[in-house]
Amino acid sequence: MDPSERRRILADMHYIRRLIDETLLQVLTALDAHWSQIPAAAQETILRLRAELADQLRDAVTSFDRGIKINAFLKDLEAIDAVLEFAYDAIHAGKTSEIFRNAGGPGQEATDRIISLLQRPPAQGERKLTESGAGLESMLGNALGISKDAVIAAQQATAEYFTKVDFPAEIPDDTTQEHALVVQLVLNEPVETQVEGQVEIVFADPQAPEYVEVHVTAPGFAERTGVWTRTLAVSQGNDSQPAIFLLKLQETGSKAQRITVDFYHRGRNVGSFVFETQVTSAGFTRTGGPTAERPATGNTTIENSVVRGTATVVRALDGVRLSAGTSPVDVELRITRDGKALHFMLHSARAYVGYHWRSMGKIELDGLDDPASYFEQRTERLSELANKPINGLSETEAEDYQIELAVLGYDLYQQLFPETLRQEYWKLLALRDKIQQKENRQMSLLITSDEPWVPWELIKPFEEDKPESDFLAGAFQLSRWLAGRGPMQALSVHSAQLVAPDLDLDFVKDEKIYFASLSQAGIQVPPPIVAQSDFIKMARRGGVQLIHVATHGNFNSQDVNSSPIKLQDKDLIPSDLSRMSERGLVKDRPLVFFNTCHSGRLGFDLTKPGGWAQRMVDQFGVAAFVGSHWAINDQLAAIFSRTFYDELRGQKTLGEAFHSARIAIRDKQPANPTWLAYTLYGDPNSRIELGSQGQ
Repeated sequence: MDPSERRRILADMHYIRRLIDETLLQVLTALDAHWSQIPAAAQETILRLRAELADQLRDAVTSFDRGIKINAFLKDLEAIDAVLEFAYDAIHAGKTSEIFRNAGGPGQEATDRIISLLQRPPAQGERKLTESGAGLESMLGNALGISKDAVIAAQQATAEYFTKVDFPAEIPDDTTQEHALVVQLVLNEPVETQVEGQVEIVFADPQAPEYVEVHVTAPGFAERTGVWTRTLAVSQGNDSQPAIFLLKLQETGSKAQRITVDFYHRGRNVGSFVFETQVTSAGFTRTGGPTAERPATGNTTIENSVVRGTATVVRALDGVRLSAGTSPVDVELRITRDGKALHFMLHSARAYVGYHWRSMGKIELDGLDDPASYFEQRTERLSELANKPINGLSETEAEDYQIELAVLGYDLYQQLFPETLRQEYWKLLALRDKIQQKENRQMSLLITSDEPWVPWELIKPFEEDKPESDFLAGAFQLSRWLAGRGPMQALSVHSAQLVAPDLDLDFVKDEKIYFASLSQAGIQVPPPIVAQSDFIKMARRGGVQLIHVATHGNFNSQDVNSSPIKLQDKDLIPSDLSRMSERGLVKDRPLVFFNTCHSGRLGFDLTKPGGWAQRMVDQFGVAAFVGSHWAINDQLAAIFSRTFYDELRGQKTLGEAFHSARIAIRDKQPANPTWLAYTLYGDPNSRIELGSQGQ
């Protein structure tokens, strides 16, 4: 088989990321064994690539980043004919035609050994192998500190767990009694639980436990220890020990109390759920019967304090995938809602950031009277500004519009940032500057929330005695997520579907041309969908990893799940799609980009957030969703999408690509609020591979 045929076969395959360090060692071993037969020019190229990889691994901070660097190195080697002659079998064994949606890489100790191996002259490496009689398994043991069998076992060590959550459905209106909230991961489905859905845990080492952090937010309660975080140690084949929180009402007089539980694994939010418990007259349940007598002392035990039941689930946890090798975001702003109160916390898994579930205060939305109307009025004005011609503004108009945007952003800052968060914000800016200087990247900020109103991207902090701040959307790689299942880490796109009816949008033709060009990157691109029925068939059938919608959209504030997307024959609305019937979306979990007006907005559907973002993120669990809060300019929308996809093809992270696209259209016309309209629901550190990278 000649090199071109081998290269063609490899181009349709993907490296198994969680075995990528093993593949690297196999390839290096094969090349070392035949080093004298490799042409001098190829030797020079290989040595240069080895030196570059050693430097990159030395600078990489996380195992995920190291895995990405090794993946790129191996792809570069595939371009060398001599490598395909002597190391083809090793490369082919490390690849698969399947798509893996999580990634990994070596730990720090293994990385140090790999760097040493990369820097060792190949002839010396060949001589050592011959002298010692060492084979691949021995080499793996030396380089990684584990055996080949252990690496393969880790790939296969995946177990399904159920979430078991107990808390009383009703509690008395009494500040002296404690009530146990019990959270556990179990192998068998419990008869009664607050939460539906399985938790899939991938064990990096089958012999070692995985650790899941549980954090509870319950503003109406005090916790006996004052600590709102517990850690679950999950060993393969066993239930976890229960995490127990002993809660006591802080004040009497409420009718219901809301509790939020977040799961974190390796620094990432992998799932959340919210439930309510009813507060009844002290000493009686709603059925009129007396409650069981309980001691009010500090000696309360689980046996005599917990009342098992199923309190009202507000937002359920619909499956969580815990997986290794992911770089967490720099900072997460976690916002929980309790009635009209928003509670803020800053959290980071990065030690140098210094936040671990630190409360940033709360705000009451009562002063806004009707939050939905408050934001609706501002959205209408932003839509008016977005419809202004981007090339026809006078210098005075452009300046006036920019000032108006800044005033809107400052007004939101005053209304929505608690005093504690205001004080802390400037420390975040200082940290962002340090990251920019040291790592030459923009700091990532993930807002995880379940409130349906706020355009966080538009907020522009300002204090008289502080340095100038950009809008949040400009200052950070800003993304969002809805509390529920955690966002995905990675996605490989091999089939992309454009949805673009023939309407009056001149620049949609640019998006059609761009999508047609994706076939050159090895992506299957069928003809654009124009009809509502064809969209529903596609969502049901699946087989697509990227869905891009370029058309008109609107927002129905009276019924958010009737917010229309205009297609050729009839409008498409969120309620047209259901989790039960649209199995293709649920199975594929694609990247979905609605390049339409108002598609990223949320509102209330009875008691929970609704709209396109909620439907795609919460119900279908897509890898990421891009939409807009208000009207967007046709020309700027086309530039945004083209820049976004080009950056992804350049192997930028999701957050980097999105921020670059945002800044690109701001540079085109900063007075037009289209650059602030876009919102990203997804993990900013996730990787979206568009076909064959680099083509």
